[in-house]
Amino acid sequence: MEFSPAYQRFQASKSMRKRDESSDQVSTSGIFNYSTEKVYGVNLGGWMVTEPYVTPSLYWAASPDGSEAKVPVDEYHYCELLGTQECHTRLKKHWETWIVEDDFKQIKKWGFNTVRFPIGYWAFAHLSTDPYCFGAEDYLEKAIEWSRKNGLKLWIDLHGAPGSQNGFDNSGLRDHLDWLETKAYTDLTLEIMYYIVEKYGGDEYFDVISGIQILNEPLGSSLNMKDLLTFYEKTYAQSRALGTTNNLIYHDAFMSAHYWDNRLSGDVSLETNFTIYRNTNNLTGNTDSTYYNGTYQNVIIDHHRYEVFDISQLSMTIEGHIQDLKTLITTFLNEKKPCVIGEWSAALTDCAFWLNGVGRGARYDGTFKATSKIGECTYSNDASKMTLKNKQETRHLIEAQLDLFNQTSGFIFWCYKTESAIEWDLTKLIELDLFPQPLNHRTFASVLSNEASIGQVSFNTKFIIKLELFVLILTIASTIFAIF
Repeated sequence: MEFSPAYQRFQASKSMRKRDESSDQVSTSGIFNYSTEKVYGVNLGGWMVTEPYVTPSLYWAASPDGSEAKVPVDEYHYCELLGTQECHTRLKKHWETWIVEDDFKQIKKWGFNTVRFPIGYWAFAHLSTDPYCFGAEDYLEKAIEWSRKNGLKLWIDLHGAPGSQNGFDNSGLRDHLDWLETKAYTDLTLEIMYYIVEKYGGDEYFDVISGIQILNEPLGSSLNMKDLLTFYEKTYAQSRALGTTNNLIYHDAFMSAHYWDNRLSGDVSLETNFTIYRNTNNLTGNTDSTYYNGTYQNVIIDHHRYEVFDISQLSMTIEGHIQDLKTLITTFLNEKKPCVIGEWSAALTDCAFWLNGVGRGARYDGTFKATSKIGECTYSNDASKMTLKNKQETRHLIEAQLDLFNQTSGFIFWCYKTESAIEWDLTKLIELDLFPQPLNHRTFASVLSNEASIGQVSFNTKFIIKLELFVLILTIASTIFAIF
């Protein structure tokens, strides 16, 4: 087991600091209130947790012979193939350049108030067999500083756990699902979460950190949900035992609406014991157990919604997608805890290159796992191939989701930028006038009104020009027809 330099510096500084008894007084001043405030956010995906479809060039460059067959499928295999030192050299360049402070300024300018910061466990600790490199936490600290400076809130999102919590490439390790099966893995995750909350969860960060996400997308259908609930409860208990009242974000594990209504609720009296080094002292100094007696408070449920990872969804019309979303949001609004749509996109197909993983095709065109073909993949990585209908449907879907998701405690779009995956790229969508600017600008009638008239629709300049051109063509055509 090896802990990061940043981790060790923090623990060393703790031992040198005199305990401040006043720190035992719990503060709630300045905490982001999900019941009265809205989240308008964007995910900083592909930055500290790299994903092949977000930055395919990074992964292509690692292939020893330039072939797709040798491209590493996730960050674990990326570092394993290159070796830890070369992995660090390449990733540091990526970290330095992919997102910079000016991007935070731009996000604020576009009207967003939150960034979600995905980071893997390997930023903080490595198992003895891990090929990963350290250094990512330095950029978390930069992101916190840049967020504070530019008036943004930040979610810290533990995006990958040891052994993988879902088998997705975005967990760092594709096609594995060993996290809950191995006690050392869950213990290490608890250790890391204790550290994150202790370092970043205190009131000195309340002005900028609006929540700490315990774990991204644990795959409930493939996990023992009783064990997952136990893990969730332990993270809550150890966090509150530290004295923080900041918001703790729990992903729904892809369970149905209302599943969490009566879980993580009411009174809690828990003991957590996750000491890794039994015979000495773990880095948190938590040599014994952590006890917490109290009630659940400031618990937020994170729902993710995509329209493209199921054949039935891919076969829908735009009206079908919107109706499904309306039904879904109605159920979310009746849940007992505040919820945020922490991931969503503009995609209507799964055609973006490597979206389903390196070496895998798309369900939409029948090239993924022998699925039946629905249509052709054309524009997902090339905006010049978007038809007028493609653009209209993309804009319509985005506007509908903005209106519907805004009824909850807010939303966080996935993601800020990619190299070429248009429907997953906020920056490109805004450049193409497909993502509203300002955020409340609408080209289509609101999906929230059953009687929305044309007078309630705000048209943008480009749309008006196209409409006027269409009217002019019709006028000319009718004149010619009258002459003949």
